[in-house]
Amino acid sequence: PLWAAAAGLALLAPGWRQGPVPAIARALRFLTLPATAVLGQSGFRIAYHGDFVPNTAHVKLGLGDGVAADGARYVLESLQVTPGLAGPALLALAWLAAVQPGRFAALALGVPALLYATYLVAIGGDHFPGYRLWQPMLAPLGLLVATAGQRFATVWLRRLALLALGLGGAAANTWLARTDPLSALVRHETFEWTGKAIGEVFARSFGPARPLLAVDAAGALPYYSRLPALDMLGLCDRTIATTPTPAWAGPAAVAGGLVRRQGHLRGNGAHVMDQAPDLVLFGPPPGLPLPVFLSGMELEYDRRFLDGYRWVTMELPPGDRPGAAAGPITSCFWVRVEGRAGVQTGPERITVPAWLLGAFRQRIPIMCRMERKV
Repeated sequence: PLWAAAAGLALLAPGWRQGPVPAIARALRFLTLPATAVLGQSGFRIAYHGDFVPNTAHVKLGLGDGVAADGARYVLESLQVTPGLAGPALLALAWLAAVQPGRFAALALGVPALLYATYLVAIGGDHFPGYRLWQPMLAPLGLLVATAGQRFATVWLRRLALLALGLGGAAANTWLARTDPLSALVRHETFEWTGKAIGEVFARSFGPARPLLAVDAAGALPYYSRLPALDMLGLCDRTIATTPTPAWAGPAAVAGGLVRRQGHLRGNGAHVMDQAPDLVLFGPPPGLPLPVFLSGMELEYDRRFLDGYRWVTMELPPGDRPGAAAGPITSCFWVRVEGRAGVQTGPERITVPAWLLGAFRQRIPIMCRMERKV
């Protein structure tokens, strides 16, 4: 919606001198198809979810102080990691805005790009590898360079200069894409494949019982386990997504080493316990013994968790696991004692799973930084 609306507004400028009616008609023709798509999707969302915005918007907005600074740093880093495109695009924008034939292109491409960059600042950017939220900027930046080059390269000397600039920029972008820390991180981020290995074990071990699995990383592990899952970060849970973040959560996350907070500050420990999950896995796979995010930290003050859950470790033997470590994998998760993966009570027999015999019981809060008393 932002890209289409901004480009539609830009269409008003060149024809306004000939009369407002033709200019508005041209903008409306351009906006008809995207507006229909946006209204259709919004209508479905309101009818099905009862909300104007996606659930993820509640999770990733309203993160407190410092969000704009995080977003500005994200935009700056995105510009720095694509200098071979960003630099020429900024030069092209300035040149097109200065010459009469190029002002429409500067408006139609520059205004949406500027508004989108402002949007990235407002939401605080992103933390995943590859600068994924910067990807939509590549098309308008590339079009700015191409448009300016088409108008500028009228003689062979200028064409050679533009060719050299393009090759040098492509080389710089390629080099930085391989060496930038946030981009290079993806080559070492294999916890998703670890989640696949653990999820497949959960499917074989617990599948028929259909235990409820509560996780922070609600991706590979729920998918491959095929178990009903509860997303403790709230991306897939409306109650958690709309629960206000307590004031202590942001500073605690920063103190714990969370550099970018987007999508990681929502939680509701009481809601998690109300669902009575049978398995709880903190952090990314293979899991951590103690919580790292808000829902898990609040569990440490809930007697239902302290009394009713036990920490279990599970070791997967070495194997051929594409993308994951070939050696043994040690997974940490919590099991509800009287749940579907715990003690089973029948009319004539009580069955205690072996994994509970050596399990650990947490008696007091350990990780939670809330200033509360049990």
